[in-house]
Amino acid sequence: TLSSSSAASDVYKRQASDVDNQSFGIKIHNIVVDGADVSATTGYVGGLICYSDQNNQGTLLKNVIVSNSVIDASAASSGIGGLFGMFTSTSGTAPTDQGRVESLKSIDNVITAVNVATATGGIFGEFSAEHLETRKMISNSTVSGSTNVGGIVGLHYDGRIAEAVSKGDVSGSINVGGFVGNMNLAATFICLLY
Repeated sequence: TLSSSSAASDVYKRQASDVDNQSFGIKIHNIVVDGADVSATTGYVGGLICYSDQNNQGTLLKNVIVSNSVIDASAASSGIGGLFGMFTSTSGTAPTDQGRVESLKSIDNVITAVNVATATGGIFGEFSAEHLETRKMISNSTVSGSTNVGGIVGLHYDGRIAEAVSKGDVSGSINVGGFVGNMNLAATFICLLY
């Protein structure tokens, strides 16, 4: 259930075993998911949303935090991330001010995948959003997997990421990076990383 953490606040806390949402042009802002236990044996896994397909004309994702949570994909074959298992944008022409994705935080989470095929990231397991600019992100979570493991993104197909900080521990076997585990250079733009 969602409950208000303060009468004068827009911040909500959700404690749930899993979050599953396929959406188009969604609006999510000022949300806190704290202390969740999210796990799956197949498909995508995310602390906030497992699979999200965005339309840049209407998307607003701002001030979203997942914290103190355990996100586990014991046998998942797809991406696992602190906020999104898979984040993609399949429509639109270019990043515009009409669609905004900013201020995403993955704080003190434990994100774990054991399947060799699972991309694992502090915020995004897999990221393919060339039609949206995604900015102002922080991951201070422990990320561990096997292949394509990154502090922010496990597997980055394409898209723009700016102003991001990765401070957590990242471990894996193949394609492991403090920021991105594996990056496809087609239509990719990354800047101001710390």
